[in-house]
Amino acid sequence: MRSVAVNIAFAGRFYAPELKLSTTTPFPLGAKVLSFLSTWALAFLPAFTLHQSAVFSQTPGKGEVEISRVESWFKGKSLVEINAALTRLRPEAVSQSNKALLMKDLPLVSAGNRIHDERQIGLLRARLDRTLKLFERDQVMELIIFRNPQPIVYTKPGVVLVISTEILKIAGNDDALVGVVAHELAHEYFAMDFLTALQSGNLPRMRELELFCDAVAVVVLLDLGFDPAQYAQVLRSIANYSKAAEELNNGENSHPAVEARLRVIADISALFMSRSAR
Repeated sequence: MRSVAVNIAFAGRFYAPELKLSTTTPFPLGAKVLSFLSTWALAFLPAFTLHQSAVFSQTPGKGEVEISRVESWFKGKSLVEINAALTRLRPEAVSQSNKALLMKDLPLVSAGNRIHDERQIGLLRARLDRTLKLFERDQVMELIIFRNPQPIVYTKPGVVLVISTEILKIAGNDDALVGVVAHELAHEYFAMDFLTALQSGNLPRMRELELFCDAVAVVVLLDLGFDPAQYAQVLRSIANYSKAAEELNNGENSHPAVEARLRVIADISALFMSRSAR
């Protein structure tokens, strides 16, 4: 397992005020409240999210290269092998003292909009229990729900998962919600890689990591018996949620075009579903 220092360094640097960006999204994600807050955080993810048949409006072939690089990692591997590989990538959880420190500053969350209803939080934890266990975060992650009219979801890796009421409304069923959350949790595997790409302005690498998180979300959904198509549907909805979400997910910024994300979801789903049908 990678050192816990990975999470501390990522959470401490990635959430620095001057960056004005925290993760989602899926979908936007994740991880991820870009300055477009409205769309991300999951844009996806609140955006985490996605769009335009132009994976190809970028430089010709660029979207295809990013898709190919991501899908090649999954091809030829069983779900068991993929889960084993992801386990090796997973950072250790932060200590309680560091967790308390990182919980002090939660973007967009205030005393006035945070929901403290234990029953509502308990119901959400029950819905996400198997997902958190699969990521080995069921005894680690805090869950926070806050009132916000934008679809937002973000994490501080290994510390907390923050979800807006609008995301819960849009996601609706467990298939979609688990997909969104799995995408966001998957960012923990590539936290420092994403941070490096962010700081260097490497947009192609950031888009590739977003696609990778979509692929991981599909693996999680299939592992748990959920339908990846529902995840794809909510991604499209979130991507079209606002003008900011559309711009974030037009394939020219930090997020892939919607069609690229939907294609990866469909391809990875078909890859493993075809095997199980044999």
